[in-house]
Amino acid sequence: MAEALRISAPRETSLIEKLGRLNNEAWEHVGGDPILAAIKAYRDGMGAYNAAPGEDAETVRRTYGIPHQVLEDWTLPAQTREGALEALRLAVEEERDCGASYLTLPLMTAALGYFEKDSKRGLQV
Repeated sequence: MAEALRISAPRETSLIEKLGRLNNEAWEHVGGDPILAAIKAYRDGMGAYNAAPGEDAETVRRTYGIPHQVLEDWTLPAQTREGALEALRLAVEEERDCGASYLTLPLMTAALGYFEKDSKRGLQV
């Protein structure tokens, strides 16, 4: 009986698995830009953190920790103008609120990637 319980109990997911799942969900975001989904997850997580009673590492992990890591590791260009602008908005907020933020460079790089791609497209028309 104990074996059956152990097999059916949900196994703990590693941080890498969670990041992979979030990245896959972002890529599967239909009709939009994956960076918008990632930024929304981060903003939702920050809202949950700000509403939580504790400020410990466990609270960070449960709220905005994983979405923050996804954005910190972001390497893709924004796919839409809206995504590029939202990335720039969040980068500005992070710099204003936190000073040197680990999110600023990846967010600005994603926005720049969109605008450079868009600029090249305009030259080819």
